[in-house]
Amino acid sequence: MTPNYRVYALRLQYRIRVTNAWQAVLDASAQPIEYVRNVIAGHSQNLGPVLMPAEVHDQSYVQLRWKFYCLSGASGPRAQLRVDDIRVVAAGLAPVFTQIEFLTDGSVRFQIRGVANRPYLIEGSTNLTTWEATRTITPGTGGLYEIVEPNTTTLPFRFFRARTP
Repeated sequence: MTPNYRVYALRLQYRIRVTNAWQAVLDASAQPIEYVRNVIAGHSQNLGPVLMPAEVHDQSYVQLRWKFYCLSGASGPRAQLRVDDIRVVAAGLAPVFTQIEFLTDGSVRFQIRGVANRPYLIEGSTNLTTWEATRTITPGTGGLYEIVEPNTTTLPFRFFRARTP
């Protein structure tokens, strides 16, 4: 990266299909994923991992681009920026129950694997038709989360599912 006089940035954008408008990819704080040139020559910044918005999930065609644009400065050389080591992975976003253990007091321990730092809604049902939210979980760095559901022996059956909110 060479700073120069004009301030330029790179912003990650996406669109679904070829004709839709480009949208900024936002971080967890609802700010665009962006690199703004730094005054220090050779500066670098890791912008990932980045989770794509839910609307791109299960789409047959999604485009990504890094838009290079001017933030300030009217004349003089542009900042020289580069992007490298880009890796796009279609991660399984659906949470999976990886372990179920019945405890001696009648409670049940579940282990759920999902995407790290992505919230999931845990729901319970007694009839598989009506579902009630029991809690929201957010797996940590390894993508694992453990839940202990209290004794439900007064109910004939209790079903659980995990889904993205």
